[in-house]
Amino acid sequence: MKSPKAIAILASLLSYTLCHRNTISYLDPTFDQSYSLMCKKELLEIFGMKGTKMSMPRLASPDEKSLCRRDQETCCDARNIMSVASYFSESVRNFKRKFEVVEELLTLFRGPKFLGLMDRIDTNGPCMNYTISMLTEIEGQQYYFPSETYMSVLLNKIEMLTEAQAVYIKNVIWFHGNLVCTICNPNYQKFFDIGHSYSRLGFNSNNCLETFEEKDFELRLMKLYNEFLVPVVKTLKCEFPKNIEEILSQEYFTLEEIIQIKKEKEKFKSYSNNGGFSKSNLLGSRGNDDRTYNGKFLNPRNKFDEILEIPPEKLMNFQNKVEICMKDLEVSNSICQDLCKKPILSEQGAHKGLYTSLQSILSILFYLLTGKTVESYYREYKDSLWNHGEFDDDLAFFEKNIYANKYKFNNLDWVFSAHTGLDLYSETISKKFLLHFEDSQSVLSFVVIALLAFFLCN
Repeated sequence: MKSPKAIAILASLLSYTLCHRNTISYLDPTFDQSYSLMCKKELLEIFGMKGTKMSMPRLASPDEKSLCRRDQETCCDARNIMSVASYFSESVRNFKRKFEVVEELLTLFRGPKFLGLMDRIDTNGPCMNYTISMLTEIEGQQYYFPSETYMSVLLNKIEMLTEAQAVYIKNVIWFHGNLVCTICNPNYQKFFDIGHSYSRLGFNSNNCLETFEEKDFELRLMKLYNEFLVPVVKTLKCEFPKNIEEILSQEYFTLEEIIQIKKEKEKFKSYSNNGGFSKSNLLGSRGNDDRTYNGKFLNPRNKFDEILEIPPEKLMNFQNKVEICMKDLEVSNSICQDLCKKPILSEQGAHKGLYTSLQSILSILFYLLTGKTVESYYREYKDSLWNHGEFDDDLAFFEKNIYANKYKFNNLDWVFSAHTGLDLYSETISKKFLLHFEDSQSVLSFVVIALLAFFLCN
């Protein structure tokens, strides 16, 4: 039998181990992972999980396994998990809406209407100077825009990009969704070192290929934007200035909506100390005028036709990185490790201002092809409002809170390994969690796009 002194020493060592578990790294070869893990409540707090949080893991109940089917043990009950579902699903809706703009814009180039519009432009006039360098080469023969061969090659690129976009959207959603099950699994929590001075993630580099494929899609979209969309819209703005002025003069809201806006403004004016609405933020006023409502301009087109071109050197630098890293299967290159890193709690846009410019191009081209505003299309066919510039900011998949800053999680230190670290795609979130936005949204989007394509082809 062990002496009381020996027992006291063992108890002291055990207490020290449990109290200082965050200082023991999973990268330490002496770290014995067989001992009973404790739950990292601070990790759940960073992701905004609500409710009482466990100190010790337990076997997952049927409710928890219905959400995270591979979690045998869990640090989250079903209520913890579902507490982030509402915010996550709303973010996913907004993420998908952003790419509906891309799909709708690319749909406009199918069918005869776009070529009919180009036929109205004098090919020898100054407006075509913007597209003079647009060509494709096949077996040494050069074909210039907007020839039939050029457009055939372009439409093939658009079709492949649309297919890649569907995979891109799915991968981004699953990356962030799977994190919910990952942080609830005590066996995966060990790959997160959370502290007040730093936070570190041990990441399995085999997961990076998924991120590199996402970057490849972003590169292809940016190249299509710079090399095709920007010069084409410059040509259209040059050739049809009166039509651009017509768009600028259009009101953003319907007459009924404007009446309601005026009523609400008058109501809030009566509560203002100085009697003026312009200094109130209650309705999202962003300037000294009286023309905003819920953060949206009554006529938001004051600068909508300023199409931003991505600096060619930035695009070339990005392309070089993607090409290098698609071949670096072990992610040994520091450039590729940096490219693999991505925000955990949010998703960054491919390029600042890109999606606002894509909205602008859609607005212009839609009006020139149909004689109607894109706002009316959204209102009549999609039963939603068009908010120009709403996709400029990074999109948060998890509700922001003080813990991400407290634990330096937004400046996460990544440690890559081909043999250990977090294998993110081994943990999968269930469709029960994702049910908030699937099925009905995708069917509606398909129907609306199909209607648009049918309209343009007739």
